[in-house]
Order: sequence, then C-alpha cells, then structure tokens
Amino acid sequence: MLGIILEARDGIRQSEIAHALKVKPPLITIMSRKLHQQQLIQSVQNQFDTRAKLLSITPYGKKFMKTVETELYADLSELLTGLTEQDLITYHKVLETIIANKKRLGHKS
Repeated sequence: MLGIILEARDGIRQSEIAHALKVKPPLITIMSRKLHQQQLIQSVQNQFDTRAKLLSITPYGKKFMKTVETELYADLSELLTGLTEQDLITYHKVLETIIANKKRLGHKS
C-alpha cells in the first residue's frame, strides 16, 4: 500500500488503492488509519474535487520506504547470488508467460 501511495506523487484516493490491491475499501480504511498513526501517510486536499481527500506519503514515510527498499535489495542480492543475467531473463519470461496464460484462461487472483 505504501508503494502505491509513494508512486502517486499528487496523492491517491483510497478507492483507487483498493482497486489496485484488489481488496475491499474498508480494509484500506483500516490500513490507512494505522499508517496515519505511524506518520507514514497523510491526507491531502484533492485539487480537482475539494470534497475528496487523497492519501500521500509523508517525508518520514519516504525515508522509511527507502530504508525498506535498501534492505530488500540487499536480501534479494544475496538470494540471486550464482544466477547469471540470462538466468534472470529466462525466469522473467517464464513468469510473464504464466501471468499471460492465467489472464487468457480467466483465472482470478
């Protein structure tokens, strides 16, 4: 959820987050309250619709995400030790094919 909010530079509606994550909006409401309490996100006014509030990441949230990404990258780097670039390209192609087949067959996530 934080990643989605971070990518939406001007803020994002909770309903858009729910759609992106394929979850019900009440779950996003609960999660956003917790993230507000942790000062990772904030509510901002929608410049196009003053009735709507958008969620945006706080400076503290950006710092937190950078720390998390750094740790994940370090872990991933260790996990990928011994794999060649061609191995990773092949793995990526296999995943793309599986996802395409899933969509083609109409399976839901």
